[in-house]
Amino acid sequence: MGRLRPERFVPFGRRRTRMLHRSLGGDVLDRLTAACRREGTTLHGVLAAALACAVAHDAQAAPRSWFAVGSPLSLRDELSREVHQDEAGCYVSALHSQVRYQPDDVWAMARSINDDLAARKKHGEQYEVFDLLAAQGPAGTADSEPFIRHFEENGPFNFFVSNIGRFAFPTELPAAAGTWQLSGAQFVGGISVVGYLGSSVTTSQGRLSWNFTHIEGAVSAGRARRIADDSVRRVTAAAGN
Repeated sequence: MGRLRPERFVPFGRRRTRMLHRSLGGDVLDRLTAACRREGTTLHGVLAAALACAVAHDAQAAPRSWFAVGSPLSLRDELSREVHQDEAGCYVSALHSQVRYQPDDVWAMARSINDDLAARKKHGEQYEVFDLLAAQGPAGTADSEPFIRHFEENGPFNFFVSNIGRFAFPTELPAAAGTWQLSGAQFVGGISVVGYLGSSVTTSQGRLSWNFTHIEGAVSAGRARRIADDSVRRVTAAAGN
């Protein structure tokens, strides 16, 4: 299964995250939303497909090669006790979608990702990571490195797309905070110790913000820019004219 290969190993305690901001707005976002409906897939599906394409292209992979892209999923609505949005805790799991690299058909990849996620959720795979950590995880941070290194080298995925959703911000809140004028919202997702590149997506005020984060040194700034720009280019092309 294809993954994003680091350029070098960066010790866990020395890792720093860097961010690249990209966005889609106006007619492009409207066309993309309409295209998703026409193609029978979701916005998340096409974004994940585009990122998987960009990573595969960066790796010079052959078409039809398999790659795995992660999708963080909120579990709040599935818990027996209601969990409010301001409660902090481990309320997100992540599933990996296995998808064939089809550079000429991003929509087929998007549908495949959506179908794969639906099947994995149906079988309850979003809960398995918690059982794994409880049964086989280290007792504390002092003896955790062998366990983490194993997952870093052999884990199911190490790049992801987190679609946080649509927000009517700041219309749901005051338009100002003191002397600050509020114009919109966007978010950045952290990367776990087993990941190298992530991206967080927020749609607000008619604009989709796509923030890419990468581990400095493991993924060079130039390489991260190429992957981010290629992802956006593929999504824009899929939206059509």
